[in-house]
Amino acid sequence: MARPSNVAMSLKHLGDIADDIWYYAGDRSPDMNWYTKRASLAAVYSTADLYMTKDSSTNYAETERFLKRRLDEAAWVGSSARQLGTMLTFGAKSMLSALANRGGRF
Repeated sequence: MARPSNVAMSLKHLGDIADDIWYYAGDRSPDMNWYTKRASLAAVYSTADLYMTKDSSTNYAETERFLKRRLDEAAWVGSSARQLGTMLTFGAKSMLSALANRGGRF
């Protein structure tokens, strides 16, 4: 699948896997979260898949630990991004409100 002639098929396959995983996990988000969740999971899945090719531990224990760390990192990034979005939205609304109170037009 890494051959240049297979890149399109490989990316479609990866996207289908990420979509299936989220679908069976109960995700039905119709907004931008649909794209970001699938892109994040595709990144985690592909790095874990590559890691597993060199894992010689019993029952792929090292891959399991690697995957857990990546999922924890992805959850932290998602949480931080949501918090940043909330802060930016609040800041923008506050600024617009302050401008409106001073007679500003927008």
